[in-house]
Amino acid sequence: MFDSRIAKLLTLVWTMTLIFGVAQAQQKRRINLGFFEGGRCLAHDILRDEFSHQLEQMAPADIQVVPVPQGYMSAGWKRDSCRILAHDLVRLESVDILVAMGPWVVEDLLTAGYSKPILALHRVDPYAEGLLDARGRPIVENLTVQLRPTQIARDIDALTGLIQVQRLGVLYFPSGDERETIMSQLTALGHKYRFEVLSAEGVDAGGAFAFFKSYLELSRKVDAVYIFPMWAMDGVKIREFFNMTKRDKVPTFVWEGAYLVQRGALASNSGYSVIPEARFAATKLLQIIDGATPADLPVTFDVPSGLTINESTADLTGVDIPATLRREAQLVRAEPTEESRYFTIVEALQRALDASPSHLAQQDALAAATEAAKQSRGAWLPHLYAQFSATHADGDRTNTTDDYVSTVSLYQTLFSLETIRKSKAANIRRDISQIDLKQSQLDLELAVTLAFLNHRRSMESAALYTEDRNRVSRFLELAYTRRETEDGPDRDVTRWDQERYEAAIRASQSENDVSAATVLLNSLLNFPGHSELTLDSGSFSRVNMVRDYRRLFPRFASKAVRSAVADALVDEALLTSPVLAGHRVRIDLQEKLLAANRARFLPSVGVKASYNYVDRDFEPPFATPYYFDGWYARAEVKLPLFLGADRFREAGKRKALLSRQEYLRDDASLEVMRDVLTRFDELMTLAADMPGYARAGDLSLSQLEAVISEYESGRLSLIDVLDAEHNSLRTNLAAIEARYRFYRAMVMLSHVMGWSAYDKNQSPDDRFFQGIARHATP
Repeated sequence: MFDSRIAKLLTLVWTMTLIFGVAQAQQKRRINLGFFEGGRCLAHDILRDEFSHQLEQMAPADIQVVPVPQGYMSAGWKRDSCRILAHDLVRLESVDILVAMGPWVVEDLLTAGYSKPILALHRVDPYAEGLLDARGRPIVENLTVQLRPTQIARDIDALTGLIQVQRLGVLYFPSGDERETIMSQLTALGHKYRFEVLSAEGVDAGGAFAFFKSYLELSRKVDAVYIFPMWAMDGVKIREFFNMTKRDKVPTFVWEGAYLVQRGALASNSGYSVIPEARFAATKLLQIIDGATPADLPVTFDVPSGLTINESTADLTGVDIPATLRREAQLVRAEPTEESRYFTIVEALQRALDASPSHLAQQDALAAATEAAKQSRGAWLPHLYAQFSATHADGDRTNTTDDYVSTVSLYQTLFSLETIRKSKAANIRRDISQIDLKQSQLDLELAVTLAFLNHRRSMESAALYTEDRNRVSRFLELAYTRRETEDGPDRDVTRWDQERYEAAIRASQSENDVSAATVLLNSLLNFPGHSELTLDSGSFSRVNMVRDYRRLFPRFASKAVRSAVADALVDEALLTSPVLAGHRVRIDLQEKLLAANRARFLPSVGVKASYNYVDRDFEPPFATPYYFDGWYARAEVKLPLFLGADRFREAGKRKALLSRQEYLRDDASLEVMRDVLTRFDELMTLAADMPGYARAGDLSLSQLEAVISEYESGRLSLIDVLDAEHNSLRTNLAAIEARYRFYRAMVMLSHVMGWSAYDKNQSPDDRFFQGIARHATP
């Protein structure tokens, strides 16, 4: 009985669900959408994706727009094939509305007698192409197009503001016989801006415009090239084309948008995205679904201006971007060139230690101290002197004489406590220089690692600011399109325009931070300040951070363990820190110098010997004949009795310096203890917080994506998306900053401990974990 009731209940639920689903399906009105293009190309793919996205956001709940597979036709850039496919579409009944993209297709559809609504996208000038009549209305009732009446003029104005041009080449893919009209417009603009217009008309075997062939006809005759839509060109061909123009140092300005600038064109003034064109078309498509006649819909819509410049192409083609345009335009940053120097952190440390003038100077200081120590040992070697003299005396005629004397002397110290202690002091000075060299190496490692971290942090922050600017530019274009085509509020445009300026300022300042970080790191690596550097992006990345978090935090999870490890690190640092080792050796030096001072009153023992040869060629009358060879040897014992006040003053100075050095050692010990504990605590705190930073950043991005979708569909206001945008930027910048603070604390703790990454040929984080491993609990 129980089973029977459950079965009946489940049957009822299933039946109700089925009925409800059928009712819902019946409520939705399905519109089959077709796409017709002369051939595949990059612009069509990008525009079609954005058009579908906008349509999805804007479509009412009771409308289901479905692109049908049989409704997609592409002629493969064969002119004859395009005509045949147009006739096939006339006979195709499964398409309700047809989106016609690019050249040829509208003309061929009208010739074939296509009667269903046609939404024409991505046309240059429907007037010149004969698709609009004198009143600006489409020539047939089932057609709607988009007219951009001022775009060519705005492009030429932007082009001449960027490039000094006297002869402008033009590459134009005609749809029909409108070419002369387009060239007439450009010729008139050429008179205004004082340049000559040159063009070429290469065509391939299929009837499509041949961009490569036409460009080669112009390349040696022009200063720059203005390129209309690059139909019949996929992404690979486009990159090859712009690589060719860059090799020829010919600047290229494109009619289409930023996506071509990202692939190598110099500049575009057609906005930052295809949102305006796509949303304008989606708006009209929904109006057609609601019953509007296509020819009655708006036609004129200029996409908002937005200058995009490729910095790398500008460098390669010799175009100097004015400072005003750098601030106002959206720059596609130059990718690393072949001349850019690539470094991992280990390679950067190696380079710095090999080339840093300060570190090389410290190496020479050690060499000098080593030689001084050897020199002090020379006091125990024999001192041998040779002396030669010649004398001529002429008191009067009878006493004129010449004397010649040769002397060889030897002195050998046998015992001197003062000399012994001075020699030990010289050896200690060498040890001090050796410790100073080690400290110099650690200081340089720290400086280079911090500069490396700063460069990576500034690069990641700059990328975030660039993304923020791009999104704001997208919002501005969306708000502009809404205002012009959907009666959207003007305040949204004004506010997003303000946000665009602020985002541009933030992006500009972040680029300056990158430049400053590059100069700093170059100076440490002994390179010219603005040399290109490409740093390993894997070092200190978010993925690396996750690995290091797992290596660190679970091992020191409890407060008791962390406290014990911190104390152990302090004990180790007090024993191994080069700073403290230097203080200890300096104390030893002062003790040896004080002992040497006391030894000055102790006797010294030595041996002295000499051999003399004297020759006098005249014997004075008052002297006996004088001609001999002589030598002597004697032992000497020197016992200082009184050396003035010098010794006592020096002793007082040495005692004071010794006491000072002991205080400095104690202060350094306190500083080492303080640094170890604060850096370790900071490291552990940041490690504990890191998952929170990462999760907050991820949540802010997912929230932003959801808010953007709702804003595009009109369900959320400007304030909502502004808050989400600012929150995402702030949260992700905080996550980046926290990650690099974590690594800064790590390398500064390693520096205090005296752990050298260079000596172990390891990255700083690997060296840190090797050093702390002995204190880790299983």
